[in-house]
Order: sequence, then C-alpha cells, then structure tokens
Amino acid sequence: MVTVFKMHTSRLASLNNRLIGIKVGDFCYVNDGLLLGQFLGNQITITLRGVVADSLDIIKESADALGKQGFLNYFGLQGTVILSG
Repeated sequence: MVTVFKMHTSRLASLNNRLIGIKVGDFCYVNDGLLLGQFLGNQITITLRGVVADSLDIIKESADALGKQGFLNYFGLQGTVILSG
C-alpha cells in the first residue's frame, strides 16, 4: 500500500506502459496519507547459519537482545521482522 499526494489515478495507471515486471492498480482516493507504523505488511526473515560462540547461552542472550532492541537497518524502513534460525 502506498499513498501519493495530489496525483490522479490515470497518471499512476499510465506507469504500467513503462514498468517492466510489475503493475500498479487498485487505486482509491483517501483523505490522509500513511503514517509511520500504520502499515505492517512487510516481513523479513533473518536466518543465521554457522554461528560460533562460547556457549548456547550467549547465542540465546544475543538473540533475545536482538528481538528486544532491534538492529541497524541499512535498507530503510521495512516493517515487521521475524527472526528464525
């Protein structure tokens, strides 16, 4: 879901003539734009392999800290993160 400020749906639909591999559609007009935290549709799975540590407790503590405190996201705002391992 994306909101676009002051743009007619016909202009957005015309992007389909130029986009390769994706299509845009299902447009509607809304009164307010999306705010940070309103859309939780993205999910990212992080899989850790080959983790080396002195003990399993250190790995568990680190995973708990990651789940509680998060991590630096170099790719911008992404939404919900699911950790698996």
